[in-house]
Amino acid sequence: MGWSGYIAVCEPAGKKWQVLDFGQGQPILILDIIFWRNQLCGIVNRYAVLICNFDMESCKTSILTVRLPKLYRCTVDTFLVESTGGDLLTVIVDARKFKVFKLVQQDYNWEQMERIGNQALFLGKIRSESVPVNQFLDSGLRENSIYCTSDRTRRNFNFMGSYGVPTVYSMEDRK
Repeated sequence: MGWSGYIAVCEPAGKKWQVLDFGQGQPILILDIIFWRNQLCGIVNRYAVLICNFDMESCKTSILTVRLPKLYRCTVDTFLVESTGGDLLTVIVDARKFKVFKLVQQDYNWEQMERIGNQALFLGKIRSESVPVNQFLDSGLRENSIYCTSDRTRRNFNFMGSYGVPTVYSMEDRK
């Protein structure tokens, strides 16, 4: 994937490749990408999430564009992650705060979440994950918290040089 907007998807078991045109013929910048409910989702150009349904057998694709909340214009970083409940979340880092939005599938809009409950989100440049905190009680994980290792986010939080130590953000305390 890259500026071209083309993404090649491989199905190793079937030894098949399919090229998806995420940019719909135009150059784009893909900021984050995730598989969610057998769909490929990507944040593009800081303004939208493209949700791509594809079929490796027929090579047919369809793409749905869902605009991000208006906060995107002044964000430091954006991430896609699937919640422990299976919802598609986008996390927007803005003015030293992490704002979490859930995709509401009925109308394909984003709903801001004040709490993420008994889960912790791990955000990174290559992959993001949600973890149920109650399954890792002895680990010291804090529920309703976000752990971030992104270099770009860390620079804006003035944590340069402290590699290996994630930024921890409490949704409850908002800091």
